[in-house]
Amino acid sequence: MSYYLTLFLVLFYHSIKYEFMYKEKRNWKRFIVFVVIFLLAFSYQMGTDWLNYQYFYDYDVPNIKLNNLFSNFQFMFSSEKGFVLLNILFYNLGFNYELFTGIVIGSCLFLILNFIEKKSDNFYFSFFLSIVMFLFGYSLEPVLRQLIALTLIITGFKYIEKRCFFKYLLIIILAVQFHLSAFIAIFFYFLEKIKLNKKRAFLIFIGIYILILFLFNIF
Repeated sequence: MSYYLTLFLVLFYHSIKYEFMYKEKRNWKRFIVFVVIFLLAFSYQMGTDWLNYQYFYDYDVPNIKLNNLFSNFQFMFSSEKGFVLLNILFYNLGFNYELFTGIVIGSCLFLILNFIEKKSDNFYFSFFLSIVMFLFGYSLEPVLRQLIALTLIITGFKYIEKRCFFKYLLIIILAVQFHLSAFIAIFFYFLEKIKLNKKRAFLIFIGIYILILFLFNIF
């Protein structure tokens, strides 16, 4: 816990400093990104349902065949085929559950933090706010599926800016394979009158994260 508190204080300090000294060089960015990814990706048994996810990976995945994904065979996460396939892939490659989640979460966080850095005027404060939200989510339940879906949606934002509907639709369809609630992101494409500047893009990111996190019980 002391590691997280220290990280929060460092980010908060630099967010204030950056706000009043806008020309400050971003010397701390790479170090902060590394620390954030390491702490969040390799935290042990975070979330109230962590053991169920590990049980699925260690004991259910070995018995799931590819044809089961397209049959009436019922198992945990059977409706989210992309997530099941990802588990099968890493299991067959010989990764244990901890390393599997570390790699996946680390990759997602890298892409998300890179997006935040590009879209935020004060990236220290944005990092601070995002990390608080991620940790809050971790304390409620494992957000691995939601995190993957969110990452895919964020990568699709560029197709909104380019007005490439079918490419964005494909991204959303892929995201739904990891969490069913990701379909709500399709509506962002039709917000044509809202210019996707840095502030609004970051607010949309926050909104998508909250919706995906808190709607998982419905879907």
